[in-house]
Amino acid sequence: MAKPKNHTALTYDTVRQQMANYCSKAERCRNDVLKKLRTLPLQSDEKASIIEYLEKEGYINDLRYAKAFVHDKLHFDGWGKLKIKIALQQKNIDESIIESALNDIDDATYIRVLTDILTKKLKTLPQTLDSFERKHKLFQFGYQRGFGGQPLEEVIEKLL
Repeated sequence: MAKPKNHTALTYDTVRQQMANYCSKAERCRNDVLKKLRTLPLQSDEKASIIEYLEKEGYINDLRYAKAFVHDKLHFDGWGKLKIKIALQQKNIDESIIESALNDIDDATYIRVLTDILTKKLKTLPQTLDSFERKHKLFQFGYQRGFGGQPLEEVIEKLL
């Protein structure tokens, strides 16, 4: 199907189908689709109708999106709960949805991911650092990745 060369040729039905295709290729949240729709010359009631259609037909679902986002960021990017939460908040995902998705993280898996990234980081630290400096560097690194509190402290103690 050839794409129209300019936005003026876009009809409501064409845009609705394009948004359905966009959502079919990867998990999208409501905010992602709204951003995309803002660039198109449609009336706001038409945009709202497209969003409603996509949600009703299951193309977008913020809970499903948040769960996939949490899984991917933890397992593939090594992000902790704090960083994941902030990223989801920036996408205007409801707090209850964020909490539900974060609660799906198994504690053992979370500690394993944290241990893996800190072990790799520890290997890159110069041998000349004393134990306090090593601890500080690991804590900084873990915190920047979105890990914090007791799990971070426990894993660092275990590694050192």
